[in-house]
Amino acid sequence: MFLAVSAQAQFTFAFDYSYDTNNFFTGSNSGRQTYLESAGTYISNIFSQTSLNAITPTPGAAQPNTWDATFTNPGDGSAQAITNPTYAANVYTIYAGGRALGGSTLGQGGAGGFSASGYGDWFSDIRYRGNGTFNTGWGGSLTFDTATSWYFDSDINTVEAMGSAFDFFSVAIHEIIHVMGFGTTDSWTNLVDNGDPGEFNGTYATALFGSNPTLSSGNGHWAENTQSTVYGSETTQEAAMDPNIAANERKYITALDIAGLRDIGYSAVPEPSTVALIFGISALSLVVIRRRFLLSR
Repeated sequence: MFLAVSAQAQFTFAFDYSYDTNNFFTGSNSGRQTYLESAGTYISNIFSQTSLNAITPTPGAAQPNTWDATFTNPGDGSAQAITNPTYAANVYTIYAGGRALGGSTLGQGGAGGFSASGYGDWFSDIRYRGNGTFNTGWGGSLTFDTATSWYFDSDINTVEAMGSAFDFFSVAIHEIIHVMGFGTTDSWTNLVDNGDPGEFNGTYATALFGSNPTLSSGNGHWAENTQSTVYGSETTQEAAMDPNIAANERKYITALDIAGLRDIGYSAVPEPSTVALIFGISALSLVVIRRRFLLSR
């Protein structure tokens, strides 16, 4: 199964469920695909100026360009490789599924890797998609914990009580952003200083935060409880890209999260001066029940 997500931006997300062997998104749970697509559209609509070259191998040519796309299999956690896949221009391909992650882990997401052989701009097309030294890449994989009690929201414009469940939308946007390179590519790690946990020295994030934002252990997230404002509003919220979320909690993308993505090469639409980016938010009144980690790599 393969589904491309329509969006207003220059790139879209295509979610591939062929490795979802535990039927988190397939079989009787195929309706859940809509919720993942909504999260992808929400993110795509924030970015407008990132074009991605197609990846088109030519194994039979006189000078063949060949490659393997590598990623974590979302169904069993193994190292997966696909030989000579073709990916369309302006599309991030994400292999999505679920399995029991254990412990306090809700989800995992990360940028894919590759091995390749070829000529000319072939390596640049795979690694940078025509964007210089900005690690846009081909996509990656997402895994969601099958043992978690999830809240699937058909209207992300509102925040209602979720009881003891965890908000799928919040976890999905967090993990998709990791696939985009937040905390998972050289474009990110090249901007990390002072060890582990270190500080992020990206120009946009530092200007917004007032200093270099502190990172959590592993340097793939903002430090726990890092505060920002929901992108397009004045509502204060814990950043979507800190390592934790509570049951009965909704997180939207914050201005600091967007600043971090701008620092690794993305171009965002201008932050709206209205109350919110896509929806109206008057307040976020959320009950913290308990925390679980969102692990990215």
